[in-house]
Amino acid sequence: MGEYREVRHERLYLKEPGTERLRKGSAARLKHMLATGWRETERWYSDRFITARVERSGVDPAIGKMHRSHVQVGGAGPLIALARRHP
Repeated sequence: MGEYREVRHERLYLKEPGTERLRKGSAARLKHMLATGWRETERWYSDRFITARVERSGVDPAIGKMHRSHVQVGGAGPLIALARRHP
């Protein structure tokens, strides 16, 4: 089985054209992504924004997820199957 890698290209807008000073929202988004396991691998510079390539690797999110009907509700109680109701 191959390695799972998730790659995103984030556009980070600048305060002033031609500088590297990020806007507050862009700086916070990049800081959040770096804190949650993403790593920045490349940057491409434009006049009004920077495109940053960020990636993370690990276990495929589809593997290990339980089907909704097998989710246990509550602490030490019995296993309750959650069924979707269709009107």
